[in-house]
Amino acid sequence: MEQERFITKVIDYYDDFQEMAQMRYMDIIKFLELQKEASNGEVPKNTRELCCFWALVFARQAGLITNYAEFEAKAEELINFCGSQFASECSVKTLKSAFTKNYSAKTKTLIFRLRIKPEYQKHMKVLCFGTRVTAKKHQPRAEWLAEHSQERNKVWKKYGVGRTKYFEMKKAGTLSPLND
Repeated sequence: MEQERFITKVIDYYDDFQEMAQMRYMDIIKFLELQKEASNGEVPKNTRELCCFWALVFARQAGLITNYAEFEAKAEELINFCGSQFASECSVKTLKSAFTKNYSAKTKTLIFRLRIKPEYQKHMKVLCFGTRVTAKKHQPRAEWLAEHSQERNKVWKKYGVGRTKYFEMKKAGTLSPLND
């Protein structure tokens, strides 16, 4: 039974991991589109190779790329999207480590390295400051406090016993009803 629960947790985490990678991939593509639109059809030179690299990393992590042939096709597509000047400077081989190694980065690091300005962050889901991405099964603080209100109310003081003794009596079922 314990082993089954562990496997389920790993699968849940993997789904969330893939979902996060896909959202990051989509944000980087959106960032490339915004940059291309702002600079007359060419993605600026200072970020295009890094954007392509991280887009490929997240596409692989999201399961959008499963083999090297798909990787090459996606890399060529990204290189050509960035502009004709970049297509002549960059090749798939320079981006190969995005497929062969496992990379990860914090959101703040990606924003800093890719130089994503606040006006671009407004259009993104994950790659923006001030957002908090949590697991699907995250319980909001208010709900948790409502469930654990015994701790805040200190019910054991009403019984005139210590906290430990109160919970021992509660577990044993020897607590009498309170008369308010």
